[in-house]
Amino acid sequence: MKLSANLAPDIKRFIGTILLSELTHAIRNRPSGNRDNFCIYLDEFQNFTADADDVQVLITEGRKFGACLCLAHQERYGQLAEEKWLHFVENKKLVGATATITNKILFQLTPHDAAEMASEFAPKPGEEHFRREPALIISPHAVSDIWNRGHPREEIKWLRGKYYWIADLLRSDEKYFIFDPDRVSSEYGQLDGYRLNQFKIHWPKFDDIDFYRASREMLTRGISLLNDYYRNWMEKRYRGDSYVSDNELQLMVQIIECLGGLFGIRPTMMPYMPDLNRHLFLRVMRRADAQHARDDLAINRDWIASYTRRKIDGEVGFYFDEDQKRNWNKASPPRISAGAVEEILNLSLRAPKGIWLHPQTVREIQAIAISEGLSLRDVEKLFEWDIFPGSDREQVALEKYVETAANRYADEGSPDSYYKEVAQTYTEILARRGGDLQRAAWQVAELHQLVFIGLRAGGHILKHSPVLVQSAAYEGQGRRNYDQDDLTKEMAHDLGNIPHYQAYAKLITQEGNRQVMKHHVVETFPHEKEVDFLYTDGDVVIETARRIDTAHKATYQSRDTRPRILINEEIHQRRTAWREEKRGDGSPDKTKPLSDFT
Repeated sequence: MKLSANLAPDIKRFIGTILLSELTHAIRNRPSGNRDNFCIYLDEFQNFTADADDVQVLITEGRKFGACLCLAHQERYGQLAEEKWLHFVENKKLVGATATITNKILFQLTPHDAAEMASEFAPKPGEEHFRREPALIISPHAVSDIWNRGHPREEIKWLRGKYYWIADLLRSDEKYFIFDPDRVSSEYGQLDGYRLNQFKIHWPKFDDIDFYRASREMLTRGISLLNDYYRNWMEKRYRGDSYVSDNELQLMVQIIECLGGLFGIRPTMMPYMPDLNRHLFLRVMRRADAQHARDDLAINRDWIASYTRRKIDGEVGFYFDEDQKRNWNKASPPRISAGAVEEILNLSLRAPKGIWLHPQTVREIQAIAISEGLSLRDVEKLFEWDIFPGSDREQVALEKYVETAANRYADEGSPDSYYKEVAQTYTEILARRGGDLQRAAWQVAELHQLVFIGLRAGGHILKHSPVLVQSAAYEGQGRRNYDQDDLTKEMAHDLGNIPHYQAYAKLITQEGNRQVMKHHVVETFPHEKEVDFLYTDGDVVIETARRIDTAHKATYQSRDTRPRILINEEIHQRRTAWREEKRGDGSPDKTKPLSDFT
């Protein structure tokens, strides 16, 4: 039965549902002794699924009633589970019932259907199924790889939480990254076999916390240097039982200079006001001074007028009552003049790009700018940040301490007197700059922890447990047998990319006394109009036609597919034989219509 394409979908679905319901009823009432096989072809059968129970019965129970179903549709989870016509919960029955069909012929599938059907078509793994693994190489990005994928060693896990979180900062679009005291928590306070920082810190003592930061360029360079340092260890260029070389020492110092601010170890950046911003800000202040002077003059005029009126009224004396004093304080609050601000800026340290400012000075100028009406956005733009100008004495003390702390890893039995002397020198330098000895002691302990555990111990551990990643090269020793999951994934890819004029088939065949499931790759025939169109497209299509002709010959031999004229002839012969058998006298029953199969 073929319905007109112009019918509304609701009407076609209604007619199809009635026919399918009547057919199901007739099949169930067939007598048990007269159940010859007959075929039911349903093209685009999702249009007949308004009542999923009828289709489900035909699929799961039709065989015992002699019904042979041939169902065709495009895809499963958009058509069979369409909520527009039926609740998905009920249509799950239909989706499951169609999955039980044994003989399947699949053309190019959707990714969802391909993943579901792949397990039925994937072969069992054998000796011929193997693949070559990519060669593993030492990771050039150890910090980010450990942060993203972890590491089996407990020491590296501790370092990951303590330091390697900096790799995650680069995902944001911030220009500067400031030291966060919350990162220094008790969560990372225990590590078996290592002496950790035992000093306590009172965080309000970090009144210059803005100095402890890193720009995006500094952070990127610091992580790159740290990756190079670990790579040298994993390539066995450094040794844990020897003192640090000059190359290793300079690399460690550069890492600390870039990342020390983010870990709260040392100030790394300092604010400055560019000369252009300074001139513009002082111009705003001078304008504000002139406006305040005009306001003060207007207030004085009001007072003089008030005094004159009081004098005319007979009151003597020149005085102001308490209300007038309060009004004066409210109308003219105390403020800093442009001259005072200019004097503060002139007393600041000159920098190549402007003038260096102390954090307290920065906060004072910000408060003045806001009081004069500048927006927060404009106030932030007043200042820039540059690398902290450390003294030569501080740089020498830092290098000496880093070398001493690193060498203690190679010779932990050495006397502590020299180490304590070097540590005390560097602590005093930090305390003189920060103004607090307790904070400086905590910072030196944190620096020792970074050098001893984060760099030397971490590198030595990675030397024996390196971070490996896959390369683009393949080597012979990389051979590994496929498992069933691998073959299923490959089959899902193949089913989702079946070319034109080809199909995958799973069919039951009879071999002796048993049924065997076989899989075939079938070459199908293009439509006659499509073949005519191909021959009009030049020499390129001749090769396509030749391939199709070769596929025709192959399928004739395998009997997977045959031309339609041969199939129609065979159907006619079977109908004739069936009628002769039904009539019983050996002659055709011409009174019986050809469409009567029941």
